[in-house]
Amino acid sequence: MNALARIQPSLEVRRRGGGTPEVTWAEISSRAPVMVATMASYLDQLEVSARPGTVADAELALRFFAHQVTEADPTCVSVAAIGRPHIEGFKRWLVARRGNTGKPLATMTIRHRLSTVRTFFERIMEWDYDDAPARLFIYMSDFPALDEPLPKFLDDPMAAKFMAALAEDPNLRRRLMVELLARTGMRVGELAGLEDDAMIHKGDGHRLRIPIGKLHNDRHVPLHPMLVDLIGEYRAMRGPSRSGHLFERDDDRQTSGHRPRSSPPTAPHARHPVHQPGHEPRGHCRPARASLHGHDAYLCPHLRRDGGRCVLQGDRSGRGPVLRTLGAGTGDHVNVEHQGDGQ
Repeated sequence: MNALARIQPSLEVRRRGGGTPEVTWAEISSRAPVMVATMASYLDQLEVSARPGTVADAELALRFFAHQVTEADPTCVSVAAIGRPHIEGFKRWLVARRGNTGKPLATMTIRHRLSTVRTFFERIMEWDYDDAPARLFIYMSDFPALDEPLPKFLDDPMAAKFMAALAEDPNLRRRLMVELLARTGMRVGELAGLEDDAMIHKGDGHRLRIPIGKLHNDRHVPLHPMLVDLIGEYRAMRGPSRSGHLFERDDDRQTSGHRPRSSPPTAPHARHPVHQPGHEPRGHCRPARASLHGHDAYLCPHLRRDGGRCVLQGDRSGRGPVLRTLGAGTGDHVNVEHQGDGQ
């Protein structure tokens, strides 16, 4: 493999989100063209076997790593010249760096950056790149330890109250989305990708065919009779599918599993302020599937109690008991009132 392979013009467009990048590959290439060529060749190979999001994350981590190394040591112009002092400097740089909110980078982010760079070293050494380092300079002891707090779930009374409120929700699409996430254990992206004919009759009951997604497999999961009726009622209300998918947005496009980027709803619930777009609930946790067997304590495992309020796990907005679903710009959310003790 020739480490001086031509830098692909597409290298700059791998960045997601738009806007002006903090540092560009062109800037780094002016200081260390050999290093950039090696990383470009690696990313080209990664595109063959990894998903676009994985490639974009690797591109970001390598770009920041190459920037910090070449800026701190202008004499380091290739990957082969990288040594342990450069790794230690990069670690200090990550710890001192501030994120978009002005706060230090999260421990998980630091671990992810170091892991990405370590994987890059491992692979180019295995692939016999001319510009590979002599040995691996990132060790497991370099990774900061993660806290492992016990998971928090809704207790039985709150889970029952939540599901009761959901059962009275007049928005049939929103109700069906949340019920499917809670009772099947599927991921949000899988929910968005459900085809209109995903429900089939098999054996003595109905099954839901979940399409190929992040897990790289499709599968059939059993459906609760209530979900069977709810899907039929929703399809009758919705009419023929215009996109071929079960869930569609109000603008006729397929529902997306990504973070909503639309404006906040214009008519929020009277008791709760408008919530900002954020992470959707993820239903892939194994306890969710326990709900199929009637274990109410495990309903909606993506929810937790926080200060006496029912909020999404990972939701730090503190804006009240709001369950965000794939409402696709309609302001779909489910409110659950709870007078908690704050414990």
